[in-house]
Amino acid sequence: MRLYFYLLFCLVFFVSFTVVAQNLSHPVVFGKVVEQSTEAPMEFVDVTLLEAASATFVQGTTTNGAGEFTFSDVTAGQYFLRFNFIGFENKETTPFSITGKGPGLNLDKIAIKVSSNLLDEVEVTAEKSTYNLSLDRKVYNVQKDIQSQTSSAAEILQNIPSITVDVNGQVSLRGTSNITYFINGRPSALLRASGSAALQQ
Repeated sequence: MRLYFYLLFCLVFFVSFTVVAQNLSHPVVFGKVVEQSTEAPMEFVDVTLLEAASATFVQGTTTNGAGEFTFSDVTAGQYFLRFNFIGFENKETTPFSITGKGPGLNLDKIAIKVSSNLLDEVEVTAEKSTYNLSLDRKVYNVQKDIQSQTSSAAEILQNIPSITVDVNGQVSLRGTSNITYFINGRPSALLRASGSAALQQ
């Protein structure tokens, strides 16, 4: 019976030693990201582990709700970490060494700060659209038509939906020629009298 317990003890000790040895041979790199001014934990920060010599990507992760991150199974070598978060300045650590002989490396708190890059002043200019719709009318803004500088009124009217201009310059709206012309919001006696002839000018 004593021999049985002795063998069982040796087996448990061997398994425990093997697990510890595996953990020591595959160290971790861990730490916590905080906001610089308040030291509040930063969640969802992108953290990248890179080789120091070539900046080659090794592993990537994001911080949890407590701002913590962990890289497991890091082999021996020289590395650095890069931190990225929208609205904050990118941050990189100084290179550090992993020897593979310890439990890992605790980088403690990594503080990142809000980006100081502000957008230049933006000027927004509104322009009238070609067509403006209201309850009782459709307004066509002639100044938005590039042809208005060189075309006659009749030629411009041909580009407006629902308006037809025949070969004689007669204007009709949805099939009817009973049209009242307005200039600057007032009825035009000239257009009412001369009609198509005035529109050709």
